[in-house]
Amino acid sequence: MHSLDLLGSILSVVALSCLVAGIIQAPTWGWADVRTLALFLVGALAGLLFVRRAMTAESGIVHFSVFKSRHFSLSSLAMGAIYLGIFGFLFLMTQFLQLYLGYSPLRAGVSFLPAAVAVVIGTGIARALAPRVALAAGLVLLVGAIGQELFFTAATKYPGVVGILVTGGLSMGMVLTVGTDEVMGSLAPRETGIGAAINVAAMEIGGALGVALFGSVFNSEYARQLKPATAVLPAAVRDLAQGSVTAGLAIAQRLAGALGALLVVCVRSGFMHGFALAGWIGVAAAAAAALCVAAFMPNRSVAMVGEAE
Repeated sequence: MHSLDLLGSILSVVALSCLVAGIIQAPTWGWADVRTLALFLVGALAGLLFVRRAMTAESGIVHFSVFKSRHFSLSSLAMGAIYLGIFGFLFLMTQFLQLYLGYSPLRAGVSFLPAAVAVVIGTGIARALAPRVALAAGLVLLVGAIGQELFFTAATKYPGVVGILVTGGLSMGMVLTVGTDEVMGSLAPRETGIGAAINVAAMEIGGALGVALFGSVFNSEYARQLKPATAVLPAAVRDLAQGSVTAGLAIAQRLAGALGALLVVCVRSGFMHGFALAGWIGVAAAAAAALCVAAFMPNRSVAMVGEAE
């Protein structure tokens, strides 16, 4: 029975906390601010120490030897990319439905139902495909789903969102179904706990990074777009408008005449610019993972390899 690797656990928490905190605070502090850079530096050092600890400690919380299996490592990569893209996508899509289209929280939640149905369909499709094809195709679908956000306009309504939800749901169902099978199937029975932990870690890390990256890029671009329109406002009011879409719209409603109307247009335009720019994060992550899977993932499932052996 392995003992708890307390030092490794602390290092992993410090590394991820500093990384996520740096990404979140960067729009406020500045990406080149000494505080932001300090968080990234501490996170990187803690991450390196964590890897060194895991590779040398007898009871490290991660056994890096499992990543020698391409079934394991590439499936984990694909699932991490899916969680990063989907969590970031859902974070911004919720803002779009509620703040831009004016949906209530309940209506916004119901609006995601097409994605849930698509996940089930994607699971069935994945079962009929070879692992490499299923994972690569699922990641390409994610590129297509998030890529559609880049073409949103001020006239975009819910019907234009349904295709994105369906495509994203299909990608999630395909990648998570095959990825989980390959990760768990590539491990010995005594190592299944490691596989389950890696699956959860991929979700937690990918999801946290997705929300942090999408949110930070969105906030940075939104604030940049609003600077010209809010230059004449008092500093405190200007900061509120640039820091929140909700605040920006509320301030615009309180302003009379042309200035209020202009601010509404700028807030909505800034939202769209930030929304599109953040989407490139998911597109890049999913495309890179798709290329890696297509190039290096074995075509036969780990179960078929085991039977052949």
